[in-house]
Amino acid sequence: MESQINLMAIDIANALGVITCVMLFVGSSWRLRNNDREARALLAILTVTLISCVVDPVVFHCDGVPGAAPRAVVWLGNAWLYVANMLMACGWTVFLWLHLNGYVSKRRLRVLRCIIAAGLLVMVVNWFVPLAFSVDDQSVYTRGPFYWIYLAAGGCLYVDNMLMYGRARRRGGALKFFPVGMFFVPLICGVAIQTVVYGVSTIWPCNAISLAAVLSSLQNELIFRDKLTGLYNRFHLDTLKDAYARQKEGRVTVMMLDLNGFKRINDTLGHSVGDQALRDTAEILSQAVDVEGVVIRYAGDEFVIILNTVDDARVDAVRTRISDGFQAFNQVPGRAYELSISLGCSSLDLRTQSLDALMAEVDKRMYEDKREFYRSHAEMDRRRR
Repeated sequence: MESQINLMAIDIANALGVITCVMLFVGSSWRLRNNDREARALLAILTVTLISCVVDPVVFHCDGVPGAAPRAVVWLGNAWLYVANMLMACGWTVFLWLHLNGYVSKRRLRVLRCIIAAGLLVMVVNWFVPLAFSVDDQSVYTRGPFYWIYLAAGGCLYVDNMLMYGRARRRGGALKFFPVGMFFVPLICGVAIQTVVYGVSTIWPCNAISLAAVLSSLQNELIFRDKLTGLYNRFHLDTLKDAYARQKEGRVTVMMLDLNGFKRINDTLGHSVGDQALRDTAEILSQAVDVEGVVIRYAGDEFVIILNTVDDARVDAVRTRISDGFQAFNQVPGRAYELSISLGCSSLDLRTQSLDALMAEVDKRMYEDKREFYRSHAEMDRRRR
């Protein structure tokens, strides 16, 4: 009777997980159908979660049922669940890095690939030597010593993610607002409950809850995102102005940038190519700024960067990465256009200045830089034509 109650609870929990995943597939198609790396990471996480919500109750129903077929289901199903847990930890790592930084470092990708390869290798060996788990002749599953290694590896990845997010928050201040706790809390609770209470199924339903929270948060973030470039928009800048007005302390650096010759790109190559030039610019600036602050599409081909520092070395490092990024872009053969920017920069002391006053100052400096550029590139100046 006790077993039946547990099976019923497992069925209900995973059924809710399946329903949640299906609803997310349908209701969040706006986000998942984008062919970008972040969307692909979310789609992979959602797919793994849905499959696991189906596999988990099947494995529980076959556990303890004599016969070769139930034993094979228990073994293969648990092998999938071990691998899926590992894939989920790596998938969340990729998603968080892409969402906060716009890229995943090559070093981190190599580490993730090694973790996945090691996890798969253990599952192969486990067929011959029960390292992670064993299944006896009565199809009864038992955890092995490597269960705790899998658990520790996943835990280390999640801790690393939280530390990375914390670093981004400290260096970006109020500029990074993605609520990481919205998906870490259900994940941690699900893993902790299923680890402590043997025979329950909470990991995958809690993964589904985490996905629902993340996609809901991404929906809200659309208010602050520019549709073309994916950068923060002017509405987010207005929000920051209000936050700084209330804060009345601290210091930040503001840069205003404008693409040189953008009208020429639009006039000669078309607006679709011009849109691509804006997306390329957004990617260069995002990678250059990284976790130091935020990049905002201000208007048209104008961008604003707010850095949560006035340290000359850090500001100069960002400016150097911006310059190097455009130089590297222009050196790629076969480009239909080259990109360059005019830039104005100044620091803001919130105790004595307002962000609006500083924006006017950096705007003036940017146009001085632009006039200097067109003096030596008169053929590109179509602003008055």
